[in-house]
Amino acid sequence: MMSKDGMFTLCMMSKDGIFTLFMMSKDGIFTLFMMSKDRIFTLFMMSKDGMFTLFMMSKDEMFTLYMMSKDGIFTLFMMSKDGMFTLCMMSKDGIFILFMILKDGMFTFFKISKI
Repeated sequence: MMSKDGMFTLCMMSKDGIFTLFMMSKDGIFTLFMMSKDRIFTLFMMSKDGMFTLFMMSKDEMFTLYMMSKDGIFTLFMMSKDGMFTLCMMSKDGIFILFMILKDGMFTFFKISKI
């Protein structure tokens, strides 16, 4: 399907339950959505400013969010059944942060910056 404003949509479904939706508009935003029997879920978006997001969920309830913008900041977030939590960020100035929390209450903070 294509409309006057340049938006484009493609929707597909097969016997195995895979579902895909793709959309593109004038401003360059596009989205990809997929779902299958094993409950894997993916959402991908990109816009003019270069920001993109990746979201995934699987049977083990793992959760990942990845974002990148013009200034080079990116974030990685993961959560699993065992309650592990990870946050990773990097920016232009080279600052790197890793944050983890485990079930047993263990806490880790790691930071590296330019000297």
